[in-house]
Amino acid sequence: MKNKMDMRNKHDRDPEWEKVSHPTQEDIIEFNRKENKTKERIIFLQQQIAAGNRLDGYVLDGHKKELKKLTGGSEKLK
Repeated sequence: MKNKMDMRNKHDRDPEWEKVSHPTQEDIIEFNRKENKTKERIIFLQQQIAAGNRLDGYVLDGHKKELKKLTGGSEKLK
């Protein structure tokens, strides 16, 4: 039976491990904000615009402007 300390992490014995660049916490946060949150926000805005008769005119105009900005002018999600 092998000692548990010998089997701790495979990368402990890999000299190339330190050469790998890892994203920083700031990089991960920025990626999540841009990718995931943008798609969620676009879907939310589309739903709000679809229910536009329940919204104030100023709010509806703001949602339309924001949606246009996020989609780059095209209304379809890619």
